Amino acid sequence: KVSGDLELNGTASLDSSDRITFDGNNAQSVTAGTFVLSNSALFAVDGSTHLTLENGVTIQGTGTVGLSLFNNSGTAQLTNRGLIKSDTSFLTISSEVFNNEGTLQIDSGNTMTLQDDWSSQNGNIVLNEGTLNLQGSFGVVDLNQDSGFQRSGGTVNLQTSLTMASNENLSIGDVVVSGGQITGGTVNGNLTISNSTDNRLTDVTVNGNMDLAGSSSRTLKVSNGLELNGTASLDSSDRITFDGNNAQSVTAGTFVLSNSALFAVDGSTHLTLENGVTIQGTGTVGLSLFDNSGTAQLTNRGLIKSDTSFLTISSEVFSNEGTLQIDSGKTMTLQDNWSSQNGNIVLNGGTLNLQGSFGVVDLNQDSGFQRSGGTVNLQTSLAMASNENLTIGDVVVSGGQISGGAVDGNLIFSTSSANRLDNLIVNGNLDLTGSSSRTTKVSNGLHLNGIANLDTSDRIAFDGNNSQSVTAGTFVLNGSQLAVDGSTNLTFGSAVTVQGTGTVGASIFDNTGTGVLINQGLIVSNVSNGTITINPEQFTNQGIVKLNNGGRITLGSAGLLNDTGGLVQGIGTINGNINNSQGIINPGNSPGQITLNGDFTQGNAGTLSIEIAGITQGVTFDYFEVLGDASLDGILQVELLDDFLPLVDQQFVIMTAEDGIFGEFSEFNFINSSWTVTYTANEVILNFQGLSGVIPEPGSIVLLLIAFFGFSFFRNRVG
Repeated sequence: KVSGDLELNGTASLDSSDRITFDGNNAQSVTAGTFVLSNSALFAVDGSTHLTLENGVTIQGTGTVGLSLFNNSGTAQLTNRGLIKSDTSFLTISSEVFNNEGTLQIDSGNTMTLQDDWSSQNGNIVLNEGTLNLQGSFGVVDLNQDSGFQRSGGTVNLQTSLTMASNENLSIGDVVVSGGQITGGTVNGNLTISNSTDNRLTDVTVNGNMDLAGSSSRTLKVSNGLELNGTASLDSSDRITFDGNNAQSVTAGTFVLSNSALFAVDGSTHLTLENGVTIQGTGTVGLSLFDNSGTAQLTNRGLIKSDTSFLTISSEVFSNEGTLQIDSGKTMTLQDNWSSQNGNIVLNGGTLNLQGSFGVVDLNQDSGFQRSGGTVNLQTSLAMASNENLTIGDVVVSGGQISGGAVDGNLIFSTSSANRLDNLIVNGNLDLTGSSSRTTKVSNGLHLNGIANLDTSDRIAFDGNNSQSVTAGTFVLNGSQLAVDGSTNLTFGSAVTVQGTGTVGASIFDNTGTGVLINQGLIVSNVSNGTITINPEQFTNQGIVKLNNGGRITLGSAGLLNDTGGLVQGIGTINGNINNSQGIINPGNSPGQITLNGDFTQGNAGTLSIEIAGITQGVTFDYFEVLGDASLDGILQVELLDDFLPLVDQQFVIMTAEDGIFGEFSEFNFINSSWTVTYTANEVILNFQGLSGVIPEPGSIVLLLIAFFGFSFFRNRVG
């Protein structure tokens, strides 16, 4: 213990746990001497003592200077006018009040820590490649930056709060923020952010770069805005979060994210990225980090671009008034509630994932959506008014839903069963082709001014348990399915064509109701040896069902009701039952054969239309082969083609039924010809009687017979 003054004309050596303490609760001085500390030795100031180390005094080595030892009831003060240096490992200055008017020196590879209330306003700090830890309480004036802070490399760790006036500058070179906080003013130099969650900048201008990249998660909190005249680099799991629950701005700076770094907006903060701000790289922008209790808002007036891998924008409310840019091969995802109504989206061959909540007006399609290739994935619901159009080119529907309005472009569908079109006009094609099963559901109707291509196992399911129509479009199936789910009543309009191979009408996701299909368009099986299966719970044809190019049609258990306007025609086989109540059955493509592997019923308003252009059954004259039974009524229509003229009484077997023919036709429509009809147990046979209004040209014997019988008939009539 030392009381009063001490003059040491020599060296004091202190080893592990050795202590020199100055007490007396008065002002005293050390006027000379060198104090060498090692192994955590202590140079203490007790009670209310005010100790001054005069010029000529040196404290060096490893240990602690200024800490109270026996009496911490007062306010100990230490003033240095000599030299305190860290030259072996570490030295901590921890007096309650420390004023450096001499020199603090940190040699290469060594560390000095300044704690408590300290100042070096009238002294020097010499950093020779070592490490200086700034703790306690101080101001920028306490660093004597103009002449007293001398630095040749080394590291400065800010581990406390530093508050500056708006006109003050921290100009000591690069600073590591290690649990420190800087408020106000300007930092002239680079900031390196540690892994502490207490790092904070409040209303600061940084004339330099900010580095959060490192081997572990690093965090910086920002409140009341930031001006960064440089670049902030964030690596894997690094975070910058803006909090304060107020409106604030980033007025300048480039933020480079990599490996899933996070640029966050917390609480109810409304952050604006002004013109001149750029966020780029790989990571997430806008997501809450520490406080998700409010509604965070992010407004971009600068540039946010995905230029390395992927970038996700996920603020609760995001408004783009600047530019969103997606470079070739890169991905940007827009989540939550977002708008780009007053901004630009520039898609340069990359991928844009549309999620969250938005409207077509939010895309600023007229002038703000600029696309040169790339992919747009719709992964959310987009609702449009009937007069609105989505005009951003081709769109991939990946679990997305589009309702109302019109899409000007092609729609490409993913494998998600959540894809849906609702009351939509598509001025383009639908593409469900791919290496795996792709699906879309349709409700409240569809108008397709284009072609829908479906590959093996691809599905379009019409649901809603209501009446809806497909008013236009060509559907090309390749082992695919057009389904009618639940109790949906689906109508294919007159401008609809279904072709290829696959299934039409069967339910996929909901088989609890009675699905109804009404065809007013064209369903054609046109693939050689291929089959279209039409099997809803009820199937009514008011359009055309056609066999072509060796295709087959298989009907479900409900069969086919051929209603008014309905036409069944072509060459090939139909498996199932047909009820031709008011429609037309027309075998062949002028002429040909239809084989019905089932039962046939014709009502009194139905028509069987037969065309005859030769004598070969099913080739040059129509032939309707029924492999079940046939119940006949209604109209038989017969027409000669290609100037073919049969012989009188020449017979044509136009219909057979293996299980029997029951009933007869009740009405005949013989076009330009006269026939008699003969029925057997299994056949319907036409007998040619001549052309209507024309005497046939028989052979000579036939002429004599006609003359003889005609004369006899005349005599009988006269008599």
